[in-house]
Amino acid sequence: MTSSSSIAVATSAEPALMHTPKGPTWRRRLLKTALTLVVLVAVLLGSLAWLLPYIITTAAPNWVKEKTGRNLNVGEASFNPFTLRLNANRVALNDANNPLLKLAAVEIKGSWATLTNVAWTTDHITLTQPEISARINRDGSLDWVRFLDALPKSTEPRSDNMPRVLLHNLSITNAAVRLTDERVGAAEKRLELTPLTFKLDKLSTLPQDRGDYALQATLNDQTRVQSAGRVGLNPIESSGQLAISQLPLTRALPIA
Repeated sequence: MTSSSSIAVATSAEPALMHTPKGPTWRRRLLKTALTLVVLVAVLLGSLAWLLPYIITTAAPNWVKEKTGRNLNVGEASFNPFTLRLNANRVALNDANNPLLKLAAVEIKGSWATLTNVAWTTDHITLTQPEISARINRDGSLDWVRFLDALPKSTEPRSDNMPRVLLHNLSITNAAVRLTDERVGAAEKRLELTPLTFKLDKLSTLPQDRGDYALQATLNDQTRVQSAGRVGLNPIESSGQLAISQLPLTRALPIA
């Protein structure tokens, strides 16, 4: 009698062990999955912090040299994957010994609103001391046109849809634009716009989206050009005012 009762007790205890609550197990699995995702995101962001500067300072110059024969140099570049801030300085693009473009610094602050806008969005873009130099050679060709023609052309059919882009606070400070004419009889005529300042509060390809702009420039004869208005890209539309001051009398008379 004693042995049979012992067996009954053991048998009745067995189902109790089989139905032990599994709550702590699924919580551990959920926590493990969440930690894995956090680690993967951290690794991805850390990779971008290294990859983007490498592309800008090394891969891009190599590509430009291979495809166009021009020299692109970037002094330093950095990217913060959490604030989406990209910085580069001492940027120079040269055609042999002739400069095409120089930039003291460029700063691009991306925005996480890209996800909600479903459009590439930036908080601000700042170009410091950009210098664009164009040269008309003796044969009448323009060095910038030759550079653009050397770039690889896309074989894909052109799309009628504009990419969704929303750029806030575009600023260009202390810029310079120079055009030199080396054709026979031109006596190396040179036109300069410096200093040039440009500000645009918003540039958007989103339908019916517009932004205000302001432009100030000084020619090499000290003529000042000022313009302000609104601009949009979808559809293309621009309106504003243009003012010219301090125009030398010798140049104003032929215009009159």
